This record gives sequence, structure tokens and C-alpha cells, in this order.
Amino acid sequence: MENNPPEEVLRNHRPLLLSMEAIGWLHMAGKAHPDFLRDKGGAKKYKEIQWYRKTEVPFDWNVILEWVQDDYSNLDFPSSLAKFITDHQGRNSGLLGLLQAAHGIVSGTEKNLPNNASEYLNQDTTHMWLSTAFGYPVRNLLSDPPDTLKKEGWKQLILSIHQCLSELENLGKSCASVEHWWAWRERAIGSEYFLRKAFTSTLAETRLPNNDVTLWDQSYVAAALFKSALAGALLDNNFPWKDKQLKQNTRWRILSVGFGFDHYEARSVRIVDLIGAKSAANNFLEKVRKFIEIDLALGSMLYKDDSIAVFSFPGLSIDDSSGLADMKAHKLCQYIQKEVDSYAEELNLENPPHCILSFSSRSLLKLSQQLDDTRKALAIPVSRSWSIRQGIGSNGHVCPVCKVRFNNDPTDKQKRCSVCNKRRSRRLMEWMNGKKTSDTIWLSEVADKNDRLAVITLSLDLENWLNGTHIDSLRSQSAYEWNHHNKKFQCNLKENAYTYLQNHVEKHLDDSENNFEMNSDDILKFLHIGFQQEKNWKDFFEKIVEDRAFSPEWENLSNEERAKWITHQVLRKYASSGRIYRFQRQTEEFFNEVLMAFREIVSSDRNRWRTKRLIFKSKSGQWKDQQTYSGRWKDAPVSLLYRDQSSDFITICNMERLLKDGHQKEILCDKKIELKDDDSREITPFEVMSVLDKTGELGVYHPIIPLEVNPRRFRVVVPLNKATECIKIAIEMWHAQFSRVEDRMPLRIGVVSFPRMMPYQAVIESVRNLEHELEKRKQELWQVIDRDLRDGIVSLLIRSSNGEESLRTIPVKLPDGRLDVFYTYFAVEDSEIRFPKDFQSPEGIIYRHVLDLRPKDLIYITPAVVGTVFMESAANRFDNIPIYNLDDWQKIIDLWHLLKRVSPSQTALLSVWARIREHRKSWQSPDGALADDAKETWLFFVRSIFSDRFNIEPESLEYLVRVVDKGLFDLCMDWHVRVLKMKIEESDMCE
Repeated sequence: MENNPPEEVLRNHRPLLLSMEAIGWLHMAGKAHPDFLRDKGGAKKYKEIQWYRKTEVPFDWNVILEWVQDDYSNLDFPSSLAKFITDHQGRNSGLLGLLQAAHGIVSGTEKNLPNNASEYLNQDTTHMWLSTAFGYPVRNLLSDPPDTLKKEGWKQLILSIHQCLSELENLGKSCASVEHWWAWRERAIGSEYFLRKAFTSTLAETRLPNNDVTLWDQSYVAAALFKSALAGALLDNNFPWKDKQLKQNTRWRILSVGFGFDHYEARSVRIVDLIGAKSAANNFLEKVRKFIEIDLALGSMLYKDDSIAVFSFPGLSIDDSSGLADMKAHKLCQYIQKEVDSYAEELNLENPPHCILSFSSRSLLKLSQQLDDTRKALAIPVSRSWSIRQGIGSNGHVCPVCKVRFNNDPTDKQKRCSVCNKRRSRRLMEWMNGKKTSDTIWLSEVADKNDRLAVITLSLDLENWLNGTHIDSLRSQSAYEWNHHNKKFQCNLKENAYTYLQNHVEKHLDDSENNFEMNSDDILKFLHIGFQQEKNWKDFFEKIVEDRAFSPEWENLSNEERAKWITHQVLRKYASSGRIYRFQRQTEEFFNEVLMAFREIVSSDRNRWRTKRLIFKSKSGQWKDQQTYSGRWKDAPVSLLYRDQSSDFITICNMERLLKDGHQKEILCDKKIELKDDDSREITPFEVMSVLDKTGELGVYHPIIPLEVNPRRFRVVVPLNKATECIKIAIEMWHAQFSRVEDRMPLRIGVVSFPRMMPYQAVIESVRNLEHELEKRKQELWQVIDRDLRDGIVSLLIRSSNGEESLRTIPVKLPDGRLDVFYTYFAVEDSEIRFPKDFQSPEGIIYRHVLDLRPKDLIYITPAVVGTVFMESAANRFDNIPIYNLDDWQKIIDLWHLLKRVSPSQTALLSVWARIREHRKSWQSPDGALADDAKETWLFFVRSIFSDRFNIEPESLEYLVRVVDKGLFDLCMDWHVRVLKMKIEESDMCE
């Protein structure tokens, strides 16, 4: 082993590394049995560590995995393989010690509460709830069990596990290829397979508020870290397998692999170029994942977005004595960079990929910094030496898409190079073969009846959750509640419980020089189990604080500062690796749920032809295979794709514009259409001979094109006439799932609307500009105006410094009726703690429960915002973009409903709008503002216009005046009339 390069050592031990990863996935599988939840709910009947025996189809864990122990007997295996399950909570050395190191850093920290002091956090069997990472109750697992926890669920899970391990044994005993191992791993934990579905539907920890991390989050990340720790041990010729401190000393690195997808996005001439580049990007990251996770088997993917994948990686121990040394780690990283480059060259990527390796740590909090560093490195398109393969031909004009290769045609400047042309055609071939049957790939099918579309972009402020900043506001225990439920140690109620505990810790830190023992103090023992186990303050501080927060080191702090950090950490939710992974997974799941909701919205239409495709047979003509043709019939655009194999055309346009609801398709027979090909050359008139609806899998579709769905960002193309409804459902879903943390998890919504013939390159540039403007709104100081509590819901009216108002509704009760003292806190502008539930972070930020907020209190929030752009021309991408609060968006929608009711006609409404805009321009100063002495007169004029033209009651009149004053009337009219082309009908006035 000494003379072998690291990559060869890892490949030689691939069966071992992958089998130990499987053990990591499964070592807590007993928690997927409903009796585990019943036991934790008070039944006390179940021992999950014997889960592999509690089944109708039992199997012997030792026998099914004994091939691993036989083939690698030189390693320090436990006495029986069953001990990976039964003793995974022990402090053993050897392989079990590495598993425990991974398990402890991922999930063990969630359990470090003394049972006799934290019983009040238990959930009983009537309310055993799984929640999201942000406190939203998902499901009562015993009253409304998922399939996993139903009668047949456990049997199915055991069968799946047995099959997984049996296949593992067969692969381990044979010379299996990387592809075979890859297929096995995907069948085991792929997103569509039973094991992952089962583990994501149940709890790893049942107590409040740690019922937010699923069994999958803990098991998967523990397996990833176990795998990486073992890989590091195998690369260390003198690894201390017998060291009793192995668990405490183990650390990990993070490897990021990325490439600048933003540059491909900016160069995309048409949407098909973007989608083709996206496919190449996904292929690249898939190859990288297969290389890291299977070929080398040194880690597992912990994060992925459109251009970056992050993997666990072996680290160096705390004392620098064992594991993967820095020099070896960087040498291995260089080898990975070389292999990754070869994948990029194979896929003809124009931009060089980057590999970045972090330093060793026991935390995933560095993930956020790693992502930031990688994106900075990728900001320049060609940031290091990189050669471009020319593909077929090396002359002609430069390709208009990639701008780095020649198109091999001196006569045509618009012709694409062979690589870009292949990227375009690949998506088409997948669609024609039925691999992309749900969502359309054609803008012409998405366009609404006005031939307009919209790109909707959504994002959440995930970064500050990945780096642990916002976790400061989440409680694992409220000091006030802990004090209330542990009356034996009840502090003086005249003093805030949080401050009392902080002072108590500081007192004993001062006493530690006189040999004070941590486990001799009753209050500390009942606060955190670590006080019972650790022998000195410094070691405790390193494990509880330094491993799980961006804190100064012990030596650089005073005892007062150390006490602040210790109290803060033992009472807040831990930034454990499982929870960090859960945050990003939760965000991506939310966007996937939004996509599903959007599909329902865009497909709902009275006209059944909206989501159907037809087949046209032509009477004559010469047509090219897989060529798109376009023309017009009456006032409707027609787009067709010719298929040489079946000698027919399939429609790729919005058939709602050709056929009204109730029309028969046969009315299109014998119709003549002037068609042009993709290059806009005139074609012989096309005459429809017959119309068929036997289109097979391509017969129906969702008129929507997902562009990007990942934790970082959500982008989708929808019909413009459905954009308002899509935005509405996105806001409703966001508020439902993130209402407890809206001030820290703002939804940013951007809408770029455009006619179908708009150059897509201009559209995507406008989208990027809009996203940049949305991200400019950072944390702000808002004032509490009013607060009301009804039926467990707090209504909080707040106002910004420039007069913007927002109404927040925040649930403050848990499903079982208890007060939520874990999530619903705001950072306040205050210099001292004033209420029993107040607490203060080590940096001095005071957090206050929403029930303790009072009018005139100043709170910090990051506002949820929305921005819209309508592109009448490509030049609109350079316009200033108005950004306004999400509450204002709802006011705009409500205002339109009011206008439809009070306006006598469309003409009257347009006349009022024109007069207000005209007079506003004449009254305002060059900077767009109204002078204070003119404002009152201006509003009097507005009031008289509305009163004269509209049949309106006084309350509604005053409301209209206010919205004009805030600028919302103009935004409302611009969106509904100019962009959506909505009109007031007689039926609207009669509502």
C-alpha cells in the first residue's frame, strides 16, 4: 500500500468503502418501525437496535455481510457485524469508532439533553409530528401514517434492505465494474426508490423541536462521513485503529467541483441552447458524482445546484497525527482535477471546471463559504489555461452560440458549430422518444392566447442557514421553559433565566482554576448531558462550540465570552451536519412542490385543446426530418415539426388558438398554411390532408418549461396569462411552510414577461438583471405598529423606515396546543433583555419572542420582494427595475378586483389612468418626487377624478387615493392592462 498512489488504494478497497457506506445508511433503520415512535411516545416496548430481527422475513446481519469481514480481516472490525447496529452509540475504536464519529457529529448532538430534565419536550403517541426544517408541521406520523409506517411498510422496507445487501454481496464477491456499482447504489438510495422514500417520511429524533430532521438526513450524511473517514484511514499507513480517542479526533474536508454555467446561460441564443447546455452540465456533474462516489468511493454528494456539486472528503485528525495529511489530500485533489478536466473535454465544455478543497473540520458550516469561494473562482469564463476542441471542421465563421468554435461554413454566419448543434438536437431526440413527456420543450406551446410568456424566478435566502447565521434564532430549549419544567433548580424569577444560566456558567468557569468539576453541579448536569461526561471546560468548548459555530477559539476569549458562547450553544438548535443537509434538501423540495402546483395551474383551461397535440398529414411538399416550420392560419401562429419516419407533422403550438372548445379537429382539414423553416425561408404552401389525434405519449403535455430547480434557485417558463395565479400559489405555499421564519427566509419573486418572438438571449439577460436587483434587499430595521393574537395566530403589522407596511401572520402554537418557543423569535434593536423568553447571542444580538413584541419595537427582517419586467423590445433589459414588497403585490391584485367593480367601463378606467399619469408628470420634480406643499393638493385632485368617473363608496374612494399615493395604482394598471391585456367586461361590473 505504501508505494501505491492514493487513487489506486481507494479503487482496490472500493467494495469495502461502499459496503461500509451501506452500513451507514442502515445502522439506524430500526427507527423506521412504528413501534419506535410508540416507544418514544410512552409505550416503552421497542428496541430499535435489534431491528433486523423484528420482521416476518428475518435475516442474519452477520452472515449477509461476513464477506466484508473475511476479505478485509486486517482492519479492526468489531467482534460481530451486528455491533455496527447494536453498539453504534458506543465509544469504540476501529471501524466502529469511525462510524460513531460520523454518527455523533451528524445526529448525536440532537440527543444531548438529560432525559430527566427534558421530558417536557417529548411528543406522545397522539401527537407524534414530523415537521419541516423550519417548523412547519408536516404529518402526524401515528394518526396519519405514511406508507412506511403502515402494516406492510416495515415488511417492504426489510425486503428492500435484504435485496440491497444481497446485491452488495454479489458485487463484492465479483470483479464488478463502476457501472454495476453505480446501478446498485442508485437502486438503493435513488430518489425514486423505497429506501430513501421510507427514511424521508419518518423521524430520526422524536423530541421537540428536533423532530425537523428525518431519518434520511441523519443516515445519509452519517454514511457519507463514515465513508470518507474510512477512506482517509486507508490512505494512512500508520492509522491508529486502536486509539480510544478516534471518535473525538476524526475530522473531514469538503470538496467542491464546479464550472461556470452562468456563462453558458449568457451565451444561449435560443432557449434550446440553454436547455442543451443544461443537459451537458447535468451530464458533467453526473460523471463527477460517479467518479467521486463510486470509482474512488471517497465521499458522497452533500449539495448540488446548477453548477456546483459538493462532496464529503477525508480529513486530518485534530492532533494532525492521523487521517489524510494535507500534502496527500492536495495531491489527490490534483488527480481529481485532472480527471474532472477530462470529463469536461469529453463533453466539449467551453469553460474549465474547478476543484476546491477545504481545510479539515468537524462541521458542514464551511459549506457556505466553500460555495462562495467556488463561485468567485468561476466568475471569469476562462480562469485558467484551457484548450477548446474544435469538433468537426476548423474553418468558417465563429459559432454564434458558443463563440469559441468554427461552424465549418464560410457562407453562413448564423450556422452553429457541430457541438452546439448536437446539444440542440439531443433534447429534441429525448422528446421524440418519449423521455420528456410531461413538460413541453417548445415556447410556442407555452405561449398564451396573446402569444406571450413569462419567466418566473424564485429564490430563498438559503445561504445564511447553511452558514449557521440564522440558526442562532432557533431554540433546542428555551431557558424560560427549561426553568419552568425543572422546578428543583428554579432560578430567581426576578432574573431572566437565560441570563441566570449564563452567569452560572461564567461563575464555574472562574472556579475551574480551583479544580471545579463540571459534573458536580446539578444545574449544569440537568442542562446538557455533556456536562456529565466531559472532564474539563476546554474540551467541552471545542466539541460544543468550536465544532458547530463560527466562534473564536478558547484561548482568544475571556471567561465571560466563553460563558456566552457555551450558554448560547447548549440552548440553540445545533448546526449539525444532518440539519445543514436538511436545510438545502428542504428548500429544493419546496421548489419541486411549487413546480407541481404550477403544472396544475398552467394545464387548467376550459378549452381541452390547450394541452393537446395533433398530427397533420400533408398533401404534397418536400420537408426535412426533425425540422420545425412556422406560419399562420387566420390570426393564430402555427408551429409544426416534421417527422420523416412517419411522414407527418406533429403540432408544437398552442392549439387553443386554432380550435375553440367544442370544435372538432377535422375543421382543419384542407386548410392551406404558408410555412417557413427554422431559417425563415419561404416554403411551398402546406395543405392539411388529414388530422389525427393518435400521438401516443406525446399526445398531451403541460405548457411549462422548467429551466432550473435546485436549492439555490427556481426558474420556469409559463404562459403569461397564468403568471398571476402561479405567483399567488407560490406565495401561499411559502407563507404556509415558512411563516415561522419569514423574517429570515424571504421569498424573492421575479417575473420577466415577453412576446414569443423576443430574442431569448435578451430575456435571460433581463432575468439575471432582475435577480440581481432582488438580492439587493438585505436585512432592514422595521418598526412594530401593532400586534394581535387570535386562535394561536399572531398578526404583526410592521413598517419600514420609508413607510412600506407588511402584515405578518405567525402561528405560535404547536399541533398539540403547546406554545412554540423554538422558532418564532425576532432579532430586535435593543440594548438589554426585557422579557422572560428573551435571549442574547454572543455577538450581542437580542432575540425576542413574537408574543413579547410591543408597538414601536424595532425588529430586523429581510423583506420578501417581487419585481416585474415587461419586454416590449430587447432594449427593456436595460430599464430600471422597480422592486416592491410581497404585501404590495397582493394589494395590486386586490386593487384590480376593486377597479373591475367600480369602473363603469374599460374606456373610463383607461381615461382615469391616463389623466393621473399626465398630471403626475406635470406636478412632480425632475427626481420624480412631489413637493410636500403640493402633495395634499395633488391627492385632492386624484380624489376628485375617481369620484367624478367612478361609482364608488367613500371607503373605497379613500383606499384608491392611498394606493395612488404609494404608486400602487400605476403598477396595478401596468401589470393588468399593459402586460396581461386584461379588460373590464360587463359581467365584472355586475359582481
